[in-house]
Amino acid sequence: MPLDREKLHRTIQFVIDLLANQDYAELEKVTDSIRMRAEEMGEAVGAYPGEIVAKFRPDDIDVVRIDTPIEECWSVNVRLHTDREGPSDLTASLTLIEDGSRNYRVELDGIHVL
Repeated sequence: MPLDREKLHRTIQFVIDLLANQDYAELEKVTDSIRMRAEEMGEAVGAYPGEIVAKFRPDDIDVVRIDTPIEECWSVNVRLHTDREGPSDLTASLTLIEDGSRNYRVELDGIHVL
């Protein structure tokens, strides 16, 4: 199954909205805290100057398909925007997994400067 761009954008906007609202507890629930706990998210975002804003552009997204026979999934890096600099060097690294729902299932691999 090919990547659904509309579903991709909807999923990314959902994640960015949670980050911009500093709702790390909800993001931890959504991602099943597989790689990052709420406290770690807060520390990673707090260490970067400025506040994350709830926007992205299509060219802020880098997607690589993960070749696995088990499930359809993609590694995605998303450049985050802040109120201080617009597009920033702060990046959210995600794994998106197809599961038939409205959004992709999300694993938050990291929030870091790229």
